[in-house]
Parts: sequence; structure tokens; C-alpha cells
Amino acid sequence: MDRGLFLNPQYLIGKLGVWEANPDFLALEFPEGRAWMVEVTKAPRVALLNKIRDFEKDYVPRIKEQLETHKVPRSENPASEWTIGLWVFAPKATLANLESRMQTAGVKTSKVTPLEDTMAPSAWDERFR
Repeated sequence: MDRGLFLNPQYLIGKLGVWEANPDFLALEFPEGRAWMVEVTKAPRVALLNKIRDFEKDYVPRIKEQLETHKVPRSENPASEWTIGLWVFAPKATLANLESRMQTAGVKTSKVTPLEDTMAPSAWDERFR
């Protein structure tokens, strides 16, 4: 078990009523100084593709701002301290396409994990879109 990884489900990014998003998780890797916006899907749809497209422009600055607001940074210069990445859990058959889309969108830090490596397909239910 990695005790340096903290997960917050349905983390609110942005400000209520102004600009808001709720990724499946926000994961903080404290030893690495890395925050991950985590999305879990059994079938990538337009909403996920839009998040990939808009990640660097819309999500990264807001996540950094919220880390600073919540006093997560450990130094005087929090903007440079944390690396923000997009981590997607999706079926193996979709990973190459998602990796390509992240590269095309200019996502600087990304990771994809086969959903099959985390749970059996028989366990997928309506919670994962």
C-alpha cells in the first residue's frame, strides 16, 4: 500500500456557480509533489474527450489555485511545486486512442491505466460511464 497517495472522490474544481467540475478523484502523490485529476470510465465519451482537450487551459490552473487555497503546498512558491496531471482508467482497447488524444491536446503529465487491471469487467456497473 502506498501511504504517500491521498484520494479525494468527486473533488470540486473551480467555484460553485461560476466554473465547476467534479472529476472522479483528485489524487495527491505527496512524495512526488504531483496531483492527478483522475477519471474512470468504461466507455470514453465526449465529456472525457473535452476534459482532455481543455485540461492544460482550464483544469491545471484551477487545481493549482485550489491546492494553494487549501494550504496543500509546502513552500513559498506553490505554483512551481506541484505537477498537475491527468490520469485515466479506461478499458485496454481504448488506451491507445486516449494516449494519442492527450498527446495531441498537449497534456504535459498523463497516465493511463487499464480498467481491467483494477477490477474485473463483471464488477463494472452504472457508476462508471
